[in-house]
Amino acid sequence: MTIASEITRIKNNIAGAYTALSAKGATMPATQNSANLATTVASVPAGGGDTVTATNNSSYDRVNGEKVWLSKSGDNYSIINYASADKNSLIGACKQNIAIGASGSVETIDDGVLVPHLTRDFILKSGITESNIDDAAGLLTIPLSTSNAFIVSNVIDMPSTAETDFKFKIKFKYINNDPSTTPTLPLYTLGALNFNNSTDYHTGYEPVLYTNGNDICGTYPRSRSIRTTIIYDATGLLNIDDWLTVSIETNNTSPYATLKIVDANGNTYTKTGTDYDCTFDNRNVQRVCIGASSAYTSTLSVVFDLNECGLFSRDESTTYWTPYKETEG
Repeated sequence: MTIASEITRIKNNIAGAYTALSAKGATMPATQNSANLATTVASVPAGGGDTVTATNNSSYDRVNGEKVWLSKSGDNYSIINYASADKNSLIGACKQNIAIGASGSVETIDDGVLVPHLTRDFILKSGITESNIDDAAGLLTIPLSTSNAFIVSNVIDMPSTAETDFKFKIKFKYINNDPSTTPTLPLYTLGALNFNNSTDYHTGYEPVLYTNGNDICGTYPRSRSIRTTIIYDATGLLNIDDWLTVSIETNNTSPYATLKIVDANGNTYTKTGTDYDCTFDNRNVQRVCIGASSAYTSTLSVVFDLNECGLFSRDESTTYWTPYKETEG
């Protein structure tokens, strides 16, 4: 599955939710996007089932009008995940917003609208707190003054046969937190790749993409089993607040690796690695990390668009990992 097809699938699911909401008499917003979905769901007229008090024991905050699954034990009702539902579960529609762990009113009727939920497929490592992440927008923001700050994927276990046919891609930009200053951009060169098949990780790691003195993402743990180095002089490509999409792609014939940069205007720049500087050893990527490795005295922050990051086959027909995955509610 490609990034484009994944985004299309999510957009289609949201569009389907709006179609269902319209049929139920909801007040439709001018812009039918995910940001307006909760308000639209809440505008659905009340149904005709029994209303019970249920505790939200699921993995998601629930919104007014959302379709949910209920488990009953004696006189007590619990909202559960779709994956936990069975033939004895009830279906209901929330009568109010119900946060995780809270209790609220649910109408026990086969009604409501399925709301798409995206969940993280990564963990927070050193230097990263919840304040660095905006899940709604899919953004990770790290001040460059922070040292060794990363999110790390859950175990990927990419097949070893894919080591000569994969793409690791990120999209990022720099922002200036102090408009009264004109900081020097730290990025002048891009490109490096090292990985192995251990699921452990430690303080050392190998960069997949790096800047002068500031590695911005990579794979755990440190290894020289598979290595390529591609240097691209990115001077002039970077401007504050301009997005860059950068990927490294491997190949089973010479040249064995290609560095690709797409700038904010859609221009593409490529550079290939040399034969002697790229070797493969039947290894598979287990984890990748996105973040910044060393403190850089600056008012700059690096912002990653996690919706456009991931590990794929070279043609993106296969997805090995993206920071977010869609799950049934």
